[in-house]
Amino acid sequence: MKILCLTVLTLFALTLAGGFLSPAKAQALGRGRGCSVDSVVTNNVNWLKQPLKSGGTNIVNVTAVSNQANRLASYAVGELKITAAPFPSGAGKPFPTGPYTLGGNLTQYFSDRTYGLPNAGMGLSLTQYPFAAQKTDQLGLEMTNTSGTVTFTLNSWGGTKINLNDIRCVQGVLLGYTYGDIESIYVISLTREFRPNGPDIK
Repeated sequence: MKILCLTVLTLFALTLAGGFLSPAKAQALGRGRGCSVDSVVTNNVNWLKQPLKSGGTNIVNVTAVSNQANRLASYAVGELKITAAPFPSGAGKPFPTGPYTLGGNLTQYFSDRTYGLPNAGMGLSLTQYPFAAQKTDQLGLEMTNTSGTVTFTLNSWGGTKINLNDIRCVQGVLLGYTYGDIESIYVISLTREFRPNGPDIK
């Protein structure tokens, strides 16, 4: 009887903890497996390497959002290009060495850099809004596929480099942490875009 009761209690506890999942729930929790810095970089490098269609260019857009314990948040946006590629390891050796690297310069906005909008008909408004477009920084971003590294460069502050640590990839989005003097959590997303050429101006 005690064994039966223990078995029932165990099954009940597993059910509450999600030990038994419906197929739909199991599929939802399993999404994103196999996602990594390597796969994100490789997929976007392949997009950039595709033969260009006439009348346009393949683009990789990137957004990096951060938050800190003091509630200081940032939003950075820009484009990434292939800045390094593998090369043959020697004459007659077709196997390449080195990683592919995606890199670019992002415009970074901050929640504590505010701006005001004129109050229509009543002069200057005292209301302040975050993420002032006139008070931005330039943030370099590089990510490689073989080593799985993500590095920020503080271009507006002497070029200091900061690595992203403990990187995870969830639903195609990269999450990681920066340590040291600046401790933040970052969320990075990349999207692919075909951008048509503009009309020729003569």
